[in-house]
Amino acid sequence: MSDEAFEKVELDTRTSNACSPDVDFAKFRGIAIAMPKKVALGRVTTRVPVCGAYAFTAAEFAKLPEFPYGIAFLVRDLGTNETFQGHFVSDEFEDDEPVPPPAPPADPARVLGGYFNVNLVPAWHAPGRPGKYRVVFTVNEWASAPVDFEVVK
Repeated sequence: MSDEAFEKVELDTRTSNACSPDVDFAKFRGIAIAMPKKVALGRVTTRVPVCGAYAFTAAEFAKLPEFPYGIAFLVRDLGTNETFQGHFVSDEFEDDEPVPPPAPPADPARVLGGYFNVNLVPAWHAPGRPGKYRVVFTVNEWASAPVDFEVVK
């Protein structure tokens, strides 16, 4: 997808969109992310969209912190090796629908998954300089594949 497509993503939501990672929920387990390949320097203080998808069995899901609030990230400057880390908190996500009543105990093999769209800016205190960066999102022992992006003038 184009970097321009990410500008249309509604952030701080849990919905699928054109920029969501394409995962096969029947087979995929873990967390996947997608983001623009280039971000304008002026945007690193306002909007750096990251779209994600996740899928876990009910047994794996039960071991996770409240999802997606337990998502953490690590950003590394590929030029200086400086690292930045943080996590997202519950008030950065709005519920898309009313929370359903608690379900009966789930089949441990049942797959639970969904999407999230976040703005990296509030949690990542970007250094405010052009450079090449690599980001990884994590939740407990699960990590996304790394995604490289560039901050450009």
